[in-house]
Amino acid sequence: MIKVKTIFFYIGFFLCFPFFFIPIGSSNIRFEDLAVLLLLMFVFINNKKLYSKSILFFSSIFVIFITYGLSLRPFYDFNYDNYPLTRMVGITMYFFVFAFYMKQDGLKSLCQGAVTGSFLSAIVILSVLIIHLVNIGFTIKNMYVFKESLRGVSSFNPNSYGALMVFGSFAAYYLFSLTKQSLYRYAAFLFLSIPFILIIRRDMVGILVALMAVFFISRSKRTKIVLYPSLIFICFYLTFAVVNYLKGLDSYKFMAHRDTQYLAALNAIQENKMGYGLGSETFIMKDSINRESVTHNSFLSLSLEIGLFNALIVIVMIGFTFFNLKDKWFKFYLIAFFVQSLFGNGFYFYKYHFVFVASLLCITTISWRENKDNEKNYAIFTK
Repeated sequence: MIKVKTIFFYIGFFLCFPFFFIPIGSSNIRFEDLAVLLLLMFVFINNKKLYSKSILFFSSIFVIFITYGLSLRPFYDFNYDNYPLTRMVGITMYFFVFAFYMKQDGLKSLCQGAVTGSFLSAIVILSVLIIHLVNIGFTIKNMYVFKESLRGVSSFNPNSYGALMVFGSFAAYYLFSLTKQSLYRYAAFLFLSIPFILIIRRDMVGILVALMAVFFISRSKRTKIVLYPSLIFICFYLTFAVVNYLKGLDSYKFMAHRDTQYLAALNAIQENKMGYGLGSETFIMKDSINRESVTHNSFLSLSLEIGLFNALIVIVMIGFTFFNLKDKWFKFYLIAFFVQSLFGNGFYFYKYHFVFVASLLCITTISWRENKDNEKNYAIFTK
């Protein structure tokens, strides 16, 4: 019988090493999704006891989102895209499975798999980068656009590699917090450096903003001493990368039409704050800017498809998670992912944000139960 810990290891591994999949028609079934389906089957067969009510609550919220988003479809004449629906269903499955199984052993196994997968992905990415730059030249511009060449390695969206590496860094840091092994700390640093090597703008900005937040909320002088030169270096690197990339380009091309997309989405939301239904985003954008596109902002996407109020609920959920975290570096990763989602469709392009949030909720549950047990033991001891 396969152990649940082993399944969680492979979920983490294939999540962060996304080069294996089963092509079915025009879509791909990934191995980590098959592992989640296997655990979901175990839930119904073995009727396991619920572990985390908070994670189950998140899954129920997404069920409501799906139901509401589908109920809006009959009211609008769109040729709806079903990909957002499958993504939301997948997210709900992850939360549901984690609510039953994501204890500390399971979370540790998932993070071990994620670190292993992230390390192998880093090797693949850096190898492809070197080959790419050898062929076309070592320039900042070529580094910036090289990630598109990764499409030849996998059908995985190349814009998701930054989020993959941030999640791998989080997994490494969590293992370091448990074991205090320096190897995991070095791995966390290595994975965070990949978005800077690839010059993925939103990930670099997310990491920078998160580091600044930690600098201001931390009371440790040692942390501030380490972060101060790091922040200065990152700011100089960002300036250098942007200036070199902009040579020969106009700012409109550099912004990749994002300002037009944001304005079009905001106008559509203002016209209808209740939402247009799951899968409507690209068609709304086509009507507005005459080009099929996404908003490249998770909260604008959610506001368009399931309404402004539901998008605000997601922000409240993120805030709830943030204020229940004790470790400042867990807060760092949450801020980094939040900023990432402001510049990309994290709710549709990749799963890392949601597996990350489920992991944080699991950590919060573990911490709460440990404190409760300690209080009970203290009460027994002092009687």
